[in-house]
Amino acid sequence: MSYPPSAVPFLRLSADARTYPYRQGVTPREEDFQSAAGAAEGVAMEVGKGRVVIVSDGATLTSQLTRVAGRNLEYGMSHDHADDRQLALNIMHWLSRALN
Repeated sequence: MSYPPSAVPFLRLSADARTYPYRQGVTPREEDFQSAAGAAEGVAMEVGKGRVVIVSDGATLTSQLTRVAGRNLEYGMSHDHADDRQLALNIMHWLSRALN
């Protein structure tokens, strides 16, 4: 995601990150990919007297369990090896000004 200069990016993408415009049923070609270097999955900023956090993938702040091909798959805060729970707590603490 692109963001205003006043925003503080977090979950910043690597220099090798790439993106492509999604089109249902169309397999992307190599020339469709564009660099996503410098983009971020989340940004935080102060607006007026308040604070705003924008996360480009809402699944990060959810707990999802699904079953695919007989296997249980866990995403977001359900995944034991992710720090999504801590990220959600950090966001809430920052928004509430418990963290400055």
